[in-house]
Formats: sequence, structure tokens, C-alpha cells
Amino acid sequence: MSTLKASPRLWKDFVPVAFHVDYWDGLGWPDRFASKAHTARQRAYAAAWGSGTVYTPGFVLDGREWQDRSLERIPKPDGAAGLLSATIRDRKTVAVTYAPSRAGRWEVHVAVLGFGMNSDVKAGENSGRKLLHDFVVLAHEAKAMALEAGSARAEILMPALGAEGQVGVAVWVTEAGKPQPVQAVGGNL
Repeated sequence: MSTLKASPRLWKDFVPVAFHVDYWDGLGWPDRFASKAHTARQRAYAAAWGSGTVYTPGFVLDGREWQDRSLERIPKPDGAAGLLSATIRDRKTVAVTYAPSRAGRWEVHVAVLGFGMNSDVKAGENSGRKLLHDFVVLAHEAKAMALEAGSARAEILMPALGAEGQVGVAVWVTEAGKPQPVQAVGGNL
């Protein structure tokens, strides 16, 4: 995923987020970025695809499993998802407005992302290696959006910014109760 940082399409055509899972932690080296919630998220996607297994690295694009890692093959957005805007105030509150292209109930998600973060692996298949992490989800919050004059709106407290290295934020909208993003925006802070 680190190669995505150099793409001119970053934050315009795609918003990468890396949810580290905890199902490998039993191998003797717990991933400090992993969580049970991230694992549950990956399992929900696998169930939606009709897969009986999960694996890493798992790559999801627009809510679907994506096995082709070529940047050139990532489709450009078609604009049919509506307009999403997010404003961060005082590095604490994210005000989100979403003008959807169709009716529905919407949820907003905000993730704080870490870049240039290192982990010294002590055990497992990567024992002795130093891993570099980019787009890693350090915190994630979600909230239902209120409909107001044809737009969905919400304010959400941004998770605390206490990461080493560079920090970014990703904001995306889903239909209520569904994991697949409908529209996303992000950037470095």
C-alpha cells in the first residue's frame, strides 16, 4: 500500500485505509495496530462475498474483493455516488455533508490514518523484519447522518491524534447497516 502515496490519483480516485486484523496475533507477535473490530469487519466482507475464509492481505475496492493490485486497473469514479464534503475544525470535529444521488439512510465513518509507522517483528513468518505501515487505521468512529433539505449531515468527534509520523484522515459514507462505501474523501493533515 505504501506505493499508493506516490500516485497522483490518491485522494481523488481512491482513499486507502488499512484495517489491521488480529487473527495472526497468536503466532507470537501481536500487531499493535490490529483489533477484534477490524477482524469482524473483514469477516463481514468475506461473508458478503460468500467466502468461508479470510486472508491477508485482503484488498477491498468499493465493497468488493479486489485481487488485482495494479493502480492502472483501479477504475476511476463515475460521479454517480453523490457529493461528499468534510471539514475538520480545530483537529477535533469533522463536519460532513453528503448530497446523495438517491434516497437512503446514511452513516458517516471517520478514520485517523498513520503513515511511516514502523514495527519490529519479534516472531512469526516476518520475525526479525522491520515493517513499514502506511494508511494504517489508528482509530475509527461511525455515526448515523441526519437528513436535512435533501442532504445528509453529521458532525463527529475525530478520534485523538497521537500518532508517530505523518497523520491523515479518511471519511466515507455507507448505507445504514452496510459496510460498503458509497462515497469517500481523505487527505493528509
